Formats: sequence, C-alpha cells, structure tokens
Amino acid sequence: MTNSISSPFSYTNDELQLIEERFDNHADWNTACFDRVKTAIRNDLRPKQYSVCCYCKWELGQDIKKVDIENIIPKSTYSAYTFHPLNLSLSCPSCNTSKGNKPVLVSDITEYPIDGTSVKIVHPHFDDYNDHIEMYKDAIYEGYSVKGSETIKIM
Repeated sequence: MTNSISSPFSYTNDELQLIEERFDNHADWNTACFDRVKTAIRNDLRPKQYSVCCYCKWELGQDIKKVDIENIIPKSTYSAYTFHPLNLSLSCPSCNTSKGNKPVLVSDITEYPIDGTSVKIVHPHFDDYNDHIEMYKDAIYEGYSVKGSETIKIM
C-alpha cells in the first residue's frame, strides 16, 4: 500500500464555477451549496486513502459523521486554500478535531506548497507516512523524524 495520496481531487467545471461564484472565505465551507462538492471529495479520496485516516491510519467509518474532509493547512488561517485540491484529505473526526487550526507550516506562505518541506506535519499528498511514522499494534505510534513526531504530537 502506498502511504501518500496518489492524486488530488479534480473538480468538474460546474464545481469550479460554484466555488468561484459562492466562496468568499473559509466560513462558506459549511454552507449547503457545497454539500455535493464535499460528497464528491469524500467519494474520490476514500479509495485513494484506502479508507483510512490520513494521520492515524485508522479505518474511516462509512457514516458521514465518521469521516471529515481535512484541510491540511487550516482554512481559518489560509482561507484561499480551503478548496485547494492538495489541501484536502480525509481524516477521522478525532484527528481533525485535535489538529483544528493549529499552525502546521514552517513559515508563512504566499502560494500553496509544491512539496512537504514547508509543512511541519506529514502532508498526505507529499510525504510517505512510513518515512516519518511507525505504528505498532494499531495504537502505538513512533516518530522516525521531526515531522513524524510533530504529527503524533498534534494529533
């Protein structure tokens, strides 16, 4: 099993138009007009992530309440990246809540990163999880790198 997301979500033209017309800031994420887009994101990313959380690797539940769309770089801080495909992954509600809007960047950015070097935690699109974290008996995590240790600490 590969331990990073093989390809980001791709929006349809209609979805891009909806985002262009209706998205102003991160608070809009919770408006009903984006429910179909978020369903499409979940349906696309679930098999790419082997139906496991991007951070703890526990199986994601099938109920919509048991899987969150994770904004890797917090949308409350970097609203412009709320719908950026490389900023989206699936997480369990526990990891998503633990991470919240904690800072995950090494320093401020003006463009979305093109690799994981700007991010303090394991980035699901750029980093191979196994290079940074080992999981034992489905519950004990060991960081192999500073990035892995930071991910464990935050989650």
